[in-house]
Amino acid sequence: MATDPHISHRFDDELEELRGCIMAMTEQIRRRYAAATDPLLTGKQMSANALAQDDSEIEQKQRLIEETCDLILVRRQPTARDMRFVVACIRISNDLGRLHAHINKIAEAVVRVGTRDLGILARHHELNRATLIAQDMLQAAQQAFAAADAEAAQTLEGMDEEINSASRVIIRHQLTYMMESPQVVASAVDALLIVRSIERIGDYAKNIAHLVRYMRLGRDTGELQI
Repeated sequence: MATDPHISHRFDDELEELRGCIMAMTEQIRRRYAAATDPLLTGKQMSANALAQDDSEIEQKQRLIEETCDLILVRRQPTARDMRFVVACIRISNDLGRLHAHINKIAEAVVRVGTRDLGILARHHELNRATLIAQDMLQAAQQAFAAADAEAAQTLEGMDEEINSASRVIIRHQLTYMMESPQVVASAVDALLIVRSIERIGDYAKNIAHLVRYMRLGRDTGELQI
């Protein structure tokens, strides 16, 4: 029996709405990351507007994605390809939510570090490198989803390893810093927290690229982070 063209058209609209929700959520998180990490690159304390959290907006977008996915699964009985798309969107929205939580941790730590130590961190080459690579990974993950690019996962794997390499150098540096100057332990601990959150942001961006690969090919060899 032929599919009702009106039903088919509505289904296409729902899939496109779902795609748009993921893109909007990712774009907002990218802007939030840029604002939260700008002090790490410039040494200048962030403004109150940049510090203000947008948890409610992100949670609203995530709920909309979940509700749209539920409606599609219940009403449309999607084909295998569309089913993979819906499942991938659910998992991507969850990863974006976790990623956003790490961005908030960075913003809070940046405030605690204070202006003087921000200047020190801003001169740390490896921290700058990790910060910018994670920013590029978020953009690459967003572009991979928009283009349904199954090959992007391999590129993000390499970028994630660069972050991990930079993080190991930063951690060694901060531990040495704490041993030589015990009075800076608090700010050094915050620096370690920032580095760990940047690592996790890279992990989740990589996850998104692997989920795009699953969405397109129905398989993926990458080990997803949780």
